[in-house]
Amino acid sequence: FMLSTLRDKKTMQVILWGLVVAFVATIFIAWGANSTLLKNNADPNVVAKVGSENITYSDLDKVYQPELDRLYNTLGETPSTDQIASLKKRALDSLIENSIMSQNAKKLGISVSDEELAASLQRLSYFKDDNGKFSKDKYLQVLQANQITPTQFEASERSELLYEKVRSALVDS
Repeated sequence: FMLSTLRDKKTMQVILWGLVVAFVATIFIAWGANSTLLKNNADPNVVAKVGSENITYSDLDKVYQPELDRLYNTLGETPSTDQIASLKKRALDSLIENSIMSQNAKKLGISVSDEELAASLQRLSYFKDDNGKFSKDKYLQVLQANQITPTQFEASERSELLYEKVRSALVDS
């Protein structure tokens, strides 16, 4: 009689554990299917979301493609898969950092005026002529030699100035 009771207890424990495992497995399967469905409903053009801002594949391509072209020109040959992946990661990281910084700048009420940007560009020595004055021709030549458009360079410079202002505001406070 005792042996039969032990066997029944063990059988009940096995059945109970089987039910617990089945229940947990069902929850994980349902959760996994739900997250896959949620991902499929997300915008396929968005590569990253930073706060309320979306970073699209188009945004990434605008940063990545010129850098890839520069890499091709620098190497003189096709970059390795690792180099390309690293370049794409750096481009995305840069976009994410810029997004975080610009969102924080907006919260702090910080911006960079066109006048501040122009003054910063005029201070850069590689755009100065032989007399030490800013030269628009030299500016355009240097950018063209580096395969950067004025719009790209000025956006980068504006981001750098904004970063410095945000950093300074945070250090001061």
